[in-house]
Amino acid sequence: MMKSLIISALILICCSFNSSIAQEDDIENVYKAMVTSFTERELNDRWIPHTDLVLKRAKRLLEVVDADSRTVLIGAILHDIGKGNKDHEQAGAVIAEKLLTECGLDKEFTGTISRIVENHHKARCEHTNEFKVIWMADRLRVKLPEDDKELLKVYNETTAKLKDIAKR
Repeated sequence: MMKSLIISALILICCSFNSSIAQEDDIENVYKAMVTSFTERELNDRWIPHTDLVLKRAKRLLEVVDADSRTVLIGAILHDIGKGNKDHEQAGAVIAEKLLTECGLDKEFTGTISRIVENHHKARCEHTNEFKVIWMADRLRVKLPEDDKELLKVYNETTAKLKDIAKR
């Protein structure tokens, strides 16, 4: 009995570890696809550093906000992938869907990221925690507080403004 419990626990640990590795691979592959896309369109000098900043902010926000890290990080990587097009949000949703499909990610996840990219300025989508983290990481023009409680306060105050933005 004890031996089977130990084996079950080891299987759970291994599955979690493999899932974590797969998520890291997904994020790395999407990041590489973003770099390639911006570089091919000669937009890498401005938009890769911006994306890196948004990604850094999103990672920091994930320390205090309950949100799916894979969705947040991939959404942050692709939020401006449509830059260089007239309507970068609309174009970005199409480009994001194409890149995620090429990276082998499932249709449901691809749709979620596509909706986030398409609405990351207008905020006319469901305001999930994942969307709010990406929106704030992109929009906030100040350094994030180092204190977790203060950061959470800033997050809540900033994302409360989303409803007003969505009405415009």
